[in-house]
Amino acid sequence: MRADKKNGNAAAPAKFRPSIAGAGAAVLAAVLTVGVKTVFGPCGVHEDGTYSPCHAASNTVALLGLVLLLAGLLLTFLKNRTMRLVLGIAGSAAALICAFVPGHLMPLCSMATMRCVTVMKPAVFVLGILLAVLLACIALAAGLGRGRGHRAR
Repeated sequence: MRADKKNGNAAAPAKFRPSIAGAGAAVLAAVLTVGVKTVFGPCGVHEDGTYSPCHAASNTVALLGLVLLLAGLLLTFLKNRTMRLVLGIAGSAAALICAFVPGHLMPLCSMATMRCVTVMKPAVFVLGILLAVLLACIALAAGLGRGRGHRAR
């Protein structure tokens, strides 16, 4: 511990401060995960009891959203710059994949007027890109030494 220059006492340890950017990423991931199953969810069940192809895309986005939620929560409370860098890069890649799941990596309904094409696809794309940019900024800050745990030299 370093000594206080005025009276020679040991300085108090730094107070814990959660990361606002990590909490923002967790909130965006929670909105994505819950929203893809409720507000901007896929098409409903067919009359014969089968699901549309967009249902699988919705499940995939929800699963990726849970992974991104976990990454956001970890980034909120972690101090280690290396871990923040790795989680930021991995989370940013996962968010980019999530943005392109509906309609690009997994098929949606063929009609352009279906709910999955008009509501789910744009909402997931926008939230995925926002998450990717935020997580990339967290990784950049950790890589440059501007994130939490940075010590002045």
